[in-house]
Amino acid sequence: MATKILIKNSTSAGAAPSAGDIDQAELAVNLADKKLYTKNGSTVVELGIAPSSITSAGTVQFGTLSDGTIGITDFVDEDDMASNSATKLPTQQSVRTYVENSITSLIGGAPGSLNTLNELAAALDDNAGNVYEAIAAKLPLAGGTMSGAIAMGNSKITGLGNPTDNQDAVTKAYVTSTSLPLAGGTLTGNLVLGSNKATSTANPSAADDLTRKAYVDSIAGSGTSAAAALADFDSVYQRGLSSAPSADRNGNALTAGDLYFDTDDDAMYVYDGSSWGVVSLSPGITAGKSATFGSGAADDDFLRINGTTIEGRSAAEVLSDIGGQAALTFGISNTNAVKVDSASVADDEYARFTANGLESRSAAEVLSDIGAAGTGKAIAMAIVFG
Repeated sequence: MATKILIKNSTSAGAAPSAGDIDQAELAVNLADKKLYTKNGSTVVELGIAPSSITSAGTVQFGTLSDGTIGITDFVDEDDMASNSATKLPTQQSVRTYVENSITSLIGGAPGSLNTLNELAAALDDNAGNVYEAIAAKLPLAGGTMSGAIAMGNSKITGLGNPTDNQDAVTKAYVTSTSLPLAGGTLTGNLVLGSNKATSTANPSAADDLTRKAYVDSIAGSGTSAAAALADFDSVYQRGLSSAPSADRNGNALTAGDLYFDTDDDAMYVYDGSSWGVVSLSPGITAGKSATFGSGAADDDFLRINGTTIEGRSAAEVLSDIGGQAALTFGISNTNAVKVDSASVADDEYARFTANGLESRSAAEVLSDIGAAGTGKAIAMAIVFG
């Protein structure tokens, strides 16, 4: 029987011999990991970690293939390279399909005469400057300066920020919030016109409405006329003085009609062309005349016209003037005043004399007073006061 040579082994994945398990040059194998070990001096080493080549007629399985910088962990067959991995190696077929699809996408349905770089170069007359010139004629997405007008037609420019320079475009919201509409509105600040004018305003209707010169002139006359009238008035009225002036307030000669108020006499004086005289009205009691007192008057007096004058009359004098009495005497004698002498008086009742005046009597009381029956008889009664 042939002799078998067995080496130390283990079927536990991850198990490795220690320095005490094997001698130098002795072999040990891990059947689960497919790894071979030996001992060099006092160190256990794994054999075949970095062989110069591996030849196998079957399938070689690995954890990671690495050149020291890049580690490959898997092979993939992805036509779209969806995993986008730095550790997966694509197959030749997937690489070819991905490149062809990318070229097709790049061409984007270009005609056959312009789907290669050579055809594109020929179309540009083999001059790269043509491309630069074409690109230079476009506005970059990052912005730039237009050399011509942009005709928007019915389209809009949207998403504008608030302007900072005078030539910046603005949004509708910015204009609405910072401008006064032509239809009118309320300003939030002062309007400084400087040397400019606000024109074409309508006639004012409220107290704080703005008005215009023509409206003011139509009411008060022109400012020139008003100033002239004031100057003329200043030359006529000399204001309050303690003595008669010899010239007007402007130093000019006095003229007939000039006025001044004498503060000592408490009287108004008028100049007649040669001298000053107290202003007075013609006496009388008709229209345009000045009524004067013919006699004195006291507090609480009444006024009575006496010819062309007025005079004061006391209450007693007024009673005497009108033939009246200073006090009334109540009773039922001649010249006495009659008063109601009854606690209550009702509508449709009759009056009967008492010692002090009149009392109220109902129809039944009147019938009883005169001793007449109230049925089948007609009674007429009249009371006459004389």
